[in-house]
Amino acid sequence: MWVIYVVLWSAAMAVLVILGAKLLATSAHSIIDNTLDGPLQYFNNTAERIIDFASNWSSGKREPIHSIDLDITAFTNISTNVTDLLMDAKHKISKYIGWVPIVSYCVGGVGVVLILLVVFLACCRCGIPCTTYLFSCVYWLFGVVFALLAVVVTVLAYLSWAACGEVELQQRRQPGVFQWYLVPYCEQTFDFADISRKADDAERRFSKEACKNLLKYCDNNTISFKPLLCGNDITSEDQCPNFGTMASVLSATRIKAFTMACPVAGESCTLFECAANCTNTEVKELASGILQLAAQASNASIALSYARPLLDCNFVVDKLLGAMSDCNELKAGTLMLGTGFFVGGLMFGLAIYIMFRGSCIWDARSIKQGTSPFGV
Repeated sequence: MWVIYVVLWSAAMAVLVILGAKLLATSAHSIIDNTLDGPLQYFNNTAERIIDFASNWSSGKREPIHSIDLDITAFTNISTNVTDLLMDAKHKISKYIGWVPIVSYCVGGVGVVLILLVVFLACCRCGIPCTTYLFSCVYWLFGVVFALLAVVVTVLAYLSWAACGEVELQQRRQPGVFQWYLVPYCEQTFDFADISRKADDAERRFSKEACKNLLKYCDNNTISFKPLLCGNDITSEDQCPNFGTMASVLSATRIKAFTMACPVAGESCTLFECAANCTNTEVKELASGILQLAAQASNASIALSYARPLLDCNFVVDKLLGAMSDCNELKAGTLMLGTGFFVGGLMFGLAIYIMFRGSCIWDARSIKQGTSPFGV
């Protein structure tokens, strides 16, 4: 009966070790690759979008807008630092974690072979003391090895479970390692608050300046010396606090009817209609310039909408942790591997008991039957 138990335990050990080692190795590689291909790719693409929307494309090429002081060095630094860190981690994982399946398969395979020897000795009823004692020593040695491996992998399992738990705490904004250390480190290192403040100041200054220039050519009287009717009925530059409002004001600005410059004489028209078909060249150029400014303001507003989330360290950390989708597989792999080695340690303990028990029973039965322990 005990022999059947030890065989079943060896089968369970082999399955757990093989599946656990494979899952651990694949999930560790997958987390690194997902981070490189996911969050970092997102940051790089977003930085490019920010530059695109905050640039002047009127010439067909991407050119900077001098009134917009765009600095994405912080994003580049994050991407570079994290990429270097992950590439170093990937190299080490390939170097060390890659050996985990090989070592696990070899150790597990040797364990299964040694247990099959128990079955062979039991079938042959080989009760020679030296043989059973020798195998008992071998089983004790492998039992210690499996027990130590079980302890090491159990520690890894605990660390993986703790790390995955920290990810959940960060997502819920609850106190944890990321909230205590990583987020403050990010805020101190990259100073996103200063970048955000400069972006807000630049947006406010540029928006007010644009509306101030617009007010030179527009008012809210249908008949006056100014050719434009102010969009959104603004009367002060302070009514343009941001790019979105400024773009709305510029887009809503109309050409007055008295100018007789609109496509239909004696009627007012939008800037779009005037830029395309106005009969007065000066008014047409003015409308085109305002529309170009409105487009730049709209693009700048979009660029800031992309950039502002990246100015929050919690958002950056969340994005980086978004690659931890294989966290459950990492937990399962370490747990299965640790359980497999633990079962292996118990298996060798049972094998030692079978050897000592067999040294008495098998030899006694051989003597009663008048045969040697070798069956001759």
